[in-house]
Amino acid sequence: MAKLNILHIADFGAANPGNFFASLLALEDELEALGGCAVYVLPARAENKYWAKDLLHDGKKLFFMSGSIVADASMIRRVMNEYDITAIHSHFAHSYIYLALRLTRTGRFREIPFYVHVHSQYKKQPNAIKDKLRDYIISEAEYICVSKSVSEPFERRGRSFRVVYNAVDFSRLYCYEDIRDKIMAGRSGKLVLMFGYDFRIKGVDIALKALEKFDTNHRFTLGIVVTNHLDRAKTQLETMFGKIPEWVRLLPARDDVASYYKAADVFLSASRTEGFPYALVEAAYCKTPVAAADIPGQNELQSPNITFFRPVCEASLFQAVEAAASAGASGEQAREYVVERFPMKRWTQEIIEIYNGRQAEKNR
Repeated sequence: MAKLNILHIADFGAANPGNFFASLLALEDELEALGGCAVYVLPARAENKYWAKDLLHDGKKLFFMSGSIVADASMIRRVMNEYDITAIHSHFAHSYIYLALRLTRTGRFREIPFYVHVHSQYKKQPNAIKDKLRDYIISEAEYICVSKSVSEPFERRGRSFRVVYNAVDFSRLYCYEDIRDKIMAGRSGKLVLMFGYDFRIKGVDIALKALEKFDTNHRFTLGIVVTNHLDRAKTQLETMFGKIPEWVRLLPARDDVASYYKAADVFLSASRTEGFPYALVEAAYCKTPVAAADIPGQNELQSPNITFFRPVCEASLFQAVEAAASAGASGEQAREYVVERFPMKRWTQEIIEIYNGRQAEKNR
């Protein structure tokens, strides 16, 4: 078996490492067991995050981009030489990263396999020239798609792709704190939880309108996890309602995300677009009833704790929230469903199988 020294390059600088980095670290463990290694190239904004400092302290191989395409291409080439990189694997990449990689992948580096991990639905660039340039730069890549619906545009265009459903690090959900009373702050009724860093993409605007219109007595409290976008969320609420409604709670990100799922009566995903619904899987593991928009990506998950509703439909959303809030016990079946389908070991094995397949082709 050929050695696997993988360079991961990702536009990732979130407040918490989350399931994304948990997956990469699990993959790194498997690579090291096979005699390989993993190296990570991240944006400058990640350098001061607590988790990046922790990873560096633990001896992980992290490097940070400067913002100069030429300088970053040079840095990536040095890293590839130093660690004898055998494949490049990109995540959440954009035109800047692709251009840096194009400058990197010249000479002997041209033959190194390149994988583009597609985490969200394919979106055309608004500028046709930029769209063609992106396609040209990554035309030789193999695409790893997180769901069948994400893969469809690549299949239509005859591109090389593989569907690998994401895994969830369920161990992240073992620890949690009882924070329900703190969130509710004296309110009674049911708590509905959403993740809403972007009100439009995540459908928070639809949820707010639905609850304002149909929940006239405000039996539901809506908790919105806004990560580090608190000021923007406050502005959007004040634009919609003139103030922050007393039945809305704006919540910070927590790495012990199970604390939120355990506190909620319903997890609501009103997203307009999704690649792979991490949150729905996590909610199922935590036995939390779910109301979810029936959209590609999400509707590939058929866990028994999910009530689907018509996308961007306020009445349908509210009916689904009410149904989920009064649903009978399906928590144990939901947990079994996701544990069986989305284990980390399965994901790491499938990714390594893809790496090995390309290495075998290269070595023929």
